[in-house]
Amino acid sequence: MAPNVDYQHVRRTRELLEEVVELDPDYADAWALLARILLKEHSVAWGYAEDLPTSAEVIDRAVGAVEIAERLNPDAPELVLAKADLAYWIYRFNPSEAGARARATAAYRQAVAARPKDVDVLESAASYYHWNNMVEPAMELYDRILQLEPRTEVRLSRAMLLAESDIAAGYREMVTVGELHPESTWKESLAYLETHLGHYHHALAI
Repeated sequence: MAPNVDYQHVRRTRELLEEVVELDPDYADAWALLARILLKEHSVAWGYAEDLPTSAEVIDRAVGAVEIAERLNPDAPELVLAKADLAYWIYRFNPSEAGARARATAAYRQAVAARPKDVDVLESAASYYHWNNMVEPAMELYDRILQLEPRTEVRLSRAMLLAESDIAAGYREMVTVGELHPESTWKESLAYLETHLGHYHHALAI
C-alpha cells in the first residue's frame, strides 16, 4: 500500500513537536499542540502504519501533554483547543463513560467562546457537533467559518450536513463546490452521500 501523504505529514509534525518540547520543556503551547497531533496521528494512521499504540495509550500521552501545558501556562493560547480535542477523543473511544459527551460539548463551547474567530477552533468544534448530529450548532459554525475563510472542505462538510435533511440541496451544493474547485474531494463526498444517504438522483427528480 502506498504511504498516506497526510499520515506522513502528521507523523513528521509530531516528531518535530517532540523535538521542540525536548529542547524547550517550558514551551506550553508546544505541549498543547503535541497533544493534538498525537490524537490526529492516531486517527489517520490506520492501514498505513504497523505496531500502532492502542487508543488508550495515545490518550494517556495526550493527557500528559495537556497536563504539562496547563501546569506551565493555564492561559496558553493552544491549550483551550487541545483540551477540547482531548475531551472529544476520550468520548469517541469511551462513549459509554458517564459525562464524557457533556464534557466534550462543554470543552468545545469554551474553546469557541475563547477564540471566536480562530478558524481551526471553529472547524474542530463544527466537526464535533456534526459527528454528534448536533445540526444547528454545526451549521452555525460552518457558516461562520465560511464568512472568515472560504475553505473548500468546510463547504463540502456543510453540504453533507445539509443533505441529511435535504438531500437535493446538499447534492446541488456539492456540485457547485466541484465546479468552483474541481481539485477538491467533491466526487468522494458525492459517493459517500449516495452510499449512506440514498440515491441523490432520485431526490433531484422529485
